[in-house]
Amino acid sequence: MSSGAPPQDAKIGVTPSDVEHRRQDGPAVWTISQTIEIKPLLSLGFRHEFSMRWSGVAEITNYFLSALGSITTVTVGIRYDL
Repeated sequence: MSSGAPPQDAKIGVTPSDVEHRRQDGPAVWTISQTIEIKPLLSLGFRHEFSMRWSGVAEITNYFLSALGSITTVTVGIRYDL
């Protein structure tokens, strides 16, 4: 178990983005287009150790996507290290 500030993780990377656009042009007419691209992401995480192997984690990730704009997700969980 460590003392002091909780361990922090930072990630910079890329992720594939696959977005499908649908538009209804009439009662039975749909226009469908698809955008596939590789876009950057940035993540910052914190971990609190409960014991040598168990810890709680929280991570905030921001995806920079062209079609949808910026999307932010939050992940919270429990981690077990083998």
